[in-house]
Amino acid sequence: MEHFRLRRSLLFVPGDRPDRIKKSITLDTDVVVIDLEDAVAPEQKAAARQSVKQALEEVEFGQKECVVRINSILTLNGIRDLAAFKDFGRHPDTVIAPKVESAEEVQILGSLLEEINPAIGIIVVLESAKGILAAREIAMASPKVNGVIFGGGDLSGDIGCPMTWEPLLGARQLVVLAAAAAKVDAIDVPFLDLEDMHGLEEETRRIASMGYAGKAVIHPKQIETVNRIFSPGESDVAWARRVLEAVKQSGQGAIRVDGKMVDAAVVKRAEKIAQTARRVGSV
Repeated sequence: MEHFRLRRSLLFVPGDRPDRIKKSITLDTDVVVIDLEDAVAPEQKAAARQSVKQALEEVEFGQKECVVRINSILTLNGIRDLAAFKDFGRHPDTVIAPKVESAEEVQILGSLLEEINPAIGIIVVLESAKGILAAREIAMASPKVNGVIFGGGDLSGDIGCPMTWEPLLGARQLVVLAAAAAKVDAIDVPFLDLEDMHGLEEETRRIASMGYAGKAVIHPKQIETVNRIFSPGESDVAWARRVLEAVKQSGQGAIRVDGKMVDAAVVKRAEKIAQTARRVGSV
């Protein structure tokens, strides 16, 4: 069975703040993203790489997925990030590749990571019109890709629209479709207004209903809302159990649950709900 990743919430922490990296493992986020890109000033990049090296070698992340967002591999800082990985005593589970606009970028990154550590996966960020329009090819560019992030902030600047729901809806749909076609996780952009918890809840519910697997967060106080919305409720878990029990009892026959036919896609959804419930201790 494919490795199950719990990615309801992805907390971004600056790579040059070892105190925040250590604090992140005490929080309920599923994924810790140590950021070498936007959160680190240009003059601090070299120091941040050493801080990340030390954190990976000394901090125990437990069941949390440890991710590092590198700089674009089309920049000198991105190349330096990857070169630094060669000296790391422990590597992240996954790297986030920002500002991806072509399948070729992903293939190059995949080849480089294969030399460093074949176990490292890739999450790509699509944050330009060019990247969004190539979403399917990018998501399928390498077997290392296991997630796609919708980068709504930079995208809104690229196409000249406000970072609000309606103008970005089409691009959000393209990302989740590309992720589904590639059978990888679709992850949404952070909600930037830290004081608007109602807005965070409303947006998270919308993206969950679209098929996104999780949402990036930029402050610990956003984690509970995001985790709760992406955790299966009692009725969801009960339905999944009925489906899986029906599959177990059916042999090769047709399956009906609650009066509806059950196909492979429905079974897969039920399995994911059951896996998530086990990991998060839902009902």
